[in-house]
Amino acid sequence: MTWLDRLLRGRPESDTGTGPVTKLHPRKFEFSIGKGSAVAMLSGVATSDKAHAHGGLVRIDYYDAAGARVPGPYPNVKHTRNRGPHLSVPTGPNSEPFVLYVMLPRAAARVVLTFRAWGSEAFDLSDVNVESFDPASALDSSQSDPTLLRMLHRRAMTKGEVLAATAFARNCFAKSRSPSDQRVLDRVLGLGRELDPRWSPTIPGELRLSGPPRETTVCHLFKVTYPYENSGGAIRGLNLVNSLKGAGYESIVLTPLFYPKGPPIAARRQMFDGSVYYNLAIPGGNHDDAPADVRLQYDALLTASIIAREAPGIIHAASGYRGYELALKALPIGRQLGIPVIYEVRSFHEHLWGPDGTTDSEWTRLRMAQEERCMREAACVVTISQAMRRALVERGIPDERIHVVPNAVGDDLLEPAPAAGLELRTSLGIGDENVIGYVSNLSRREGHDVLIEGVARLHAAGRDVRCLIVGDGTIRGDLEKLARKLGIAERTTFTGEVDHHTVRSYYEAIDIFVVPRRADYAADYVTPLKPFEALALRRPLIMSDRPVAAEIVGNEERGLLFKTGDAEDLAATIARLLDDPDRRHTLVEAGRKWVETERTWRRNAETYRGIYERVLSVSAGR
Repeated sequence: MTWLDRLLRGRPESDTGTGPVTKLHPRKFEFSIGKGSAVAMLSGVATSDKAHAHGGLVRIDYYDAAGARVPGPYPNVKHTRNRGPHLSVPTGPNSEPFVLYVMLPRAAARVVLTFRAWGSEAFDLSDVNVESFDPASALDSSQSDPTLLRMLHRRAMTKGEVLAATAFARNCFAKSRSPSDQRVLDRVLGLGRELDPRWSPTIPGELRLSGPPRETTVCHLFKVTYPYENSGGAIRGLNLVNSLKGAGYESIVLTPLFYPKGPPIAARRQMFDGSVYYNLAIPGGNHDDAPADVRLQYDALLTASIIAREAPGIIHAASGYRGYELALKALPIGRQLGIPVIYEVRSFHEHLWGPDGTTDSEWTRLRMAQEERCMREAACVVTISQAMRRALVERGIPDERIHVVPNAVGDDLLEPAPAAGLELRTSLGIGDENVIGYVSNLSRREGHDVLIEGVARLHAAGRDVRCLIVGDGTIRGDLEKLARKLGIAERTTFTGEVDHHTVRSYYEAIDIFVVPRRADYAADYVTPLKPFEALALRRPLIMSDRPVAAEIVGNEERGLLFKTGDAEDLAATIARLLDDPDRRHTLVEAGRKWVETERTWRRNAETYRGIYERVLSVSAGR
């Protein structure tokens, strides 16, 4: 039973607690951690004879039950090269008792504390004490320090424990009454309301369409759009809107409140590529601190007023930043205005609330439940791969309500164009080397580190290769450091973000295109756009063997697979292709033919037309 279970069910005797503090040295102590403990409180007095002492440090080292040191970094503890994991301790002639709180690593069974002066002065220690406990104890105690409650709130949010985070924030504000703690409480309460399956934005009952719905006009709700972004989602949206023109449909595109990021602007209507686009804003600021439910309510009211004025026949909502939120605002709007809502599930975002993509948590389960609610209430569901379709059926969505419209390429990518790859290679300082590359945003899911290591192995084996990474993201610095560590910095080119309209030449500069995605809930099911573009431009394709890859390479007749995360296997697979020009030719011709016949936006537009017609027919009772 976890501490959260004990908190919710009325906890029995806790098995947490702290063994006696053992003094190993005048300034070195150790203590054992009770089973089930998650938090420790360190206290004592550190007195210096100097009036202006610099203070002291306490180094913290955790050890597991077998006596091995638990590797850091440790939560809420500072780490430096010289001092290791540590916290600061106040000192002085009349020092007050210090109290420090730490979150304990899961494997920790013993802690060693080593106190030292920050500067040259010495200090005396007295009353050193340690208490370890489970977080529920902090809620049980009326004496809990707001500092501890804030830390426990952050810990609960990091672990996706929404209910517990709410309890800590509520208790903290009750004790402190500070405006900052009020904002934290409001945010977590807002998150809970948005995730409540009984909650939806409220649409005014008097809102009506300005005229009869226009059946060949579709209102798209996208989270991102080109030219503000070049991501796969933005390009899919652009291709969808433009391809529907050929199928006889007019599009109206609405993005979320305060998109794109930047100085606040008034809500505005603009034309792009012949279609209507709306950016939404509330004059006077972007209200970044507003709770999630409040922001979505504002968003829904603005969106509803525009849809009522434009009177489309269909609302087509795609996955948002949290997955469900664009559909969650579309559904009550559709009900009020009598417009059917289609929900296009483009990815699985349920686990992307934290830095580690946690899939087993309360927050994940709540997001999954809200996502499934939106799918059930929509007129139908569109998704982008057969693997995603199977996953949705396993989650209880009827198979007959799900339509697959895969990622695809536009006609412009299939048309002949002057070759620009050689000129680009020259401008990037690339010679006759074999260029192994990938075009994608830089994130850990995409596996660029595996690509870099694979190229490093080829180089070490005497191959004349170069790595070309096209795109940008938060981990670029880490990837550049890895290339230096592996000795291929001079053979690795990072281009940064490239506009979609110029990306063709970057594909042409690549001799073998690699999609090295790691194992990930979304990567396992969601087909990336870039492999289709690579196949359209006759680039030999290698992909990690995630479940969705088979939909693109088939039975390796259009590309090859390597073991996910295995740089050695990737290097061997690349080497086989480099040594077999006939196989490369066979693969690229098969890939190009498949894209031409099966993966074009002209074909997708006809699929969408059939979906729209069926939805409208059912809605009208025809």
